[in-house]
Amino acid sequence: MKKLAALIIGISMGSIHAQTQLIENGSFEQWEALRPENWLSNLNDQQVEGIFNKITNDASDGDISMEIISPVSGNIAARYVDVPVIANHRYQLSFDYKDVSNNGSLRHWAQWRDVNNTNIYVVNDPFQPSQFSEFNMEWTTVVAESIAPIDAVNLRFEFRAYNGGGAGGGRLRVDNLSIIDLDETMSKSGSDISQIKLYPNPTSGVLHIYPQNEGLKNIKIWSLEGRILLNEDTYENQINLENQNSGTYFIQINTAEGKYNTSILKM
Repeated sequence: MKKLAALIIGISMGSIHAQTQLIENGSFEQWEALRPENWLSNLNDQQVEGIFNKITNDASDGDISMEIISPVSGNIAARYVDVPVIANHRYQLSFDYKDVSNNGSLRHWAQWRDVNNTNIYVVNDPFQPSQFSEFNMEWTTVVAESIAPIDAVNLRFEFRAYNGGGAGGGRLRVDNLSIIDLDETMSKSGSDISQIKLYPNPTSGVLHIYPQNEGLKNIKIWSLEGRILLNEDTYENQINLENQNSGTYFIQINTAEGKYNTSILKM
């Protein structure tokens, strides 16, 4: 089971809806000669051999992951092409990472940009964390949410790899990147899965999933502090949270149609 590290704000309540995936090739399955499709380095937007490695025997999703080699000083960034965003909408990013060696560190860095392609600074933005990743030799999930500023039209995302103790050469692997607009709902005609509801919400303990559907592949539940409660490929149509503390819990459901996200309030 994967570990989970969560940094979450502004979670919504209510029914689950499908959201449009803004990242193409977030699982790094498609590659050009030296880099994944839609990805560049931060070195004049050019790919340099030895910065990115295609890993075919270690992935958290699909068959391939991307390995970034940390430099002796500063950082090397794997940069995704800019994605369009809508001002004042809430966005969620998530990805998986692992360390292969202990002489490097990683953090995500997503920058809001205006119509003139100028960076927009946001104080204490979860998309620009001050902390670095913890050393983990198992695939670990990171989740963060943020709100697009009033002038934002694009979002630029990077994985940044830093040296460890000046040594460099740290090998950091990433996979399964997702960025979605939480305020965009997309109902699919004739789809029971698009009409999934969790009830009662708030709940005193037992949470029901309606309707029960064979298209549901996996469900994850974790606390705001990042404590994972459930990560199952099969489950019954109710979840018992009676032994959990009161508070908000984040839910992600994977279906044949895509990922669905919401939260519940335990009384």
